[in-house]
Amino acid sequence: MKDYLIDTHAHLDMLDNVDYTGVGKVVIPSVEEKTMDKVIRIANDNENVFAMVGIFPSEAKTYSDEIENRMIERAKNPKVVAVGEIGLDYYWDTSFNDLQKEIFARQIHLANKLNLPIVVHNREAHKDTFDILKAENNGSKVLYHCFSGSVEYMRECVKEGWMIAIGGVVTFKN
Repeated sequence: MKDYLIDTHAHLDMLDNVDYTGVGKVVIPSVEEKTMDKVIRIANDNENVFAMVGIFPSEAKTYSDEIENRMIERAKNPKVVAVGEIGLDYYWDTSFNDLQKEIFARQIHLANKLNLPIVVHNREAHKDTFDILKAENNGSKVLYHCFSGSVEYMRECVKEGWMIAIGGVVTFKN
């Protein structure tokens, strides 16, 4: 078997031209309802590209039963391999944290129902993200995208069997 890299989180839908030399497989997250069809189309057009369906925390106000039903339909496509990028983000706007928590839990339940992994966005919301995942997840694999927590927090996540992805921010001096 040939060794290759897998990029588990590339927003190819936001780029014009991509050269992924050396990367064998790529997974594109969706962040809002209107991007889901685009990421699935890109995945369908490229053998080694796959897609996620999910609503980003900042878009929680747009989540509805109708969107959830469309996510279920889209997830029938074999190129859809995860529910993501979902989670909590308390960095920019904390006025709707309770709604973010509710929508995060709903999408965890959806991932469980679809038997798909969860790709988590967590910014400035470590305790709530951990607590909701622990309480609500019932068997889906978990990948923390662009992990930004402490080493201690990472250890607690790994104890739960969750995977950690380290993003480029680790190269920042601060």
